[in-house]
Amino acid sequence: MTTFNDSDVSSETYPSSNQVRDEVDMVAVICNKYIGPILCVAGVFGNILNLIILIRGRLNNPPYFYLKALAVTDMCALVLSFLHLMVSNRSTLYEWKFFDAYLFFPLVNFFTASSVWLTVGVTIDRFLYVKAPLWARAQFSLNRAK
Repeated sequence: MTTFNDSDVSSETYPSSNQVRDEVDMVAVICNKYIGPILCVAGVFGNILNLIILIRGRLNNPPYFYLKALAVTDMCALVLSFLHLMVSNRSTLYEWKFFDAYLFFPLVNFFTASSVWLTVGVTIDRFLYVKAPLWARAQFSLNRAK
């Protein structure tokens, strides 16, 4: 019967903490330099197309107002996130750290929370239109949605 000793475990089986830290740093660099900005730019272009379609035409009902507001808040959060990823995250200047602390984090938090509440609002609006269509049509208007 063989016994298991600490000497039986080679260092090649388990990576060292330095190797793990280097891999985590590499993943963070790839996400912050490449993947994050690409997603921000794609999201901004998608929201611009969304706004172009929703503003044109006769889409003036309350659900479309919610969707327009959702596109604007998401686009604002994405533009701020793009600035943070491309400039502020890489800089050590006081001005960019001031931007992070007093503008970026509060505004992105506000825009993200607004997006969540707009999604909740459009969900409740659509639920009431499905559950009680005649009552909802009489109660909800564009001014009330605003």
